[in-house]
Amino acid sequence: LTHYTKVRDRHPYTVYEIAVQSPSTISWVIYKRYKDFDKLHKSLPKEHPLPTLPPKRMFQIMEATFVETRMAQLQEYMRRLLQLPNLTSHPMLIEFLKVPDPVKPMLFTKASPRSGNSGAALSSVHSGGKHISYPNKSYEDRKVYELVDALQSTTKRVAAIAEFEKFFFERRPRLDVEVVRYLFMGSTDRKTSSGLLGACGNYGYSNVASRAALDLICRFLDVERNKDAHTFIEIFVSLGVQRLRRMQIEHHINEERGSRLGAFRLLALLRERMGARNMEQIIGDSGDGQMARKHFARWAERKRGFTIAPVSN
Repeated sequence: LTHYTKVRDRHPYTVYEIAVQSPSTISWVIYKRYKDFDKLHKSLPKEHPLPTLPPKRMFQIMEATFVETRMAQLQEYMRRLLQLPNLTSHPMLIEFLKVPDPVKPMLFTKASPRSGNSGAALSSVHSGGKHISYPNKSYEDRKVYELVDALQSTTKRVAAIAEFEKFFFERRPRLDVEVVRYLFMGSTDRKTSSGLLGACGNYGYSNVASRAALDLICRFLDVERNKDAHTFIEIFVSLGVQRLRRMQIEHHINEERGSRLGAFRLLALLRERMGARNMEQIIGDSGDGQMARKHFARWAERKRGFTIAPVSN
């Protein structure tokens, strides 16, 4: 779902714009009201447990926050619906999506080993106004890829981070090692930094988004908050000094309104797992790096009960 339009009639309602894409790259746009989703949901067979449709509401239906939340919920509903085996060939869903005639034969073709099940046939996401399709990815993996794309190509990075954080800590998905690496560093083919490391270090774009990225990294590595924290930590430290430099962690320490506490805890972890020398290389030898080391040394002595000698000029 890409946009919505509020219609202020005697009985106000909202029309949602839905961008759909087929495996053959044919794409089209349809427009639906909530009652259309409700009608579709009631008409589908219950052979497979259907995803939960957002409930009806009688009041405050024109408020922007409610409409935006419902649009996100309906988008998730459609994505999960398209993952169900054999459902993409159901007549009611084909009618709902207004599938063009050239695409319909694809939906009745049995899944091949390469393409996976047919439930992914109409799977698509929308990011920054550009279609980005992940037809062979699971729902959990797609959420990771969507976040990395949003951090690279949209202006709503804080909202994208908050949405993914809510998804991750509510659903607690098990992510593969390569997906976690992608979450941290994005594609290795990009010339510019991407992933959470790149967003963390891109304070020139937005200090708020930079802090949000650092805070999310810290939550991923917190054993009290993330049941898979040990796996995340192993992957994180394996990225190496040069990649971890992308975080510009010294900026977070020296910035008055930065995420200083999170940066301190992250450095303590890196020092423990990678050694003091590698930790110092991650901070860097610039003036900002020297200052950040002194701040960290004072914090470590006060909070952890051990002393780290400040680097002399």
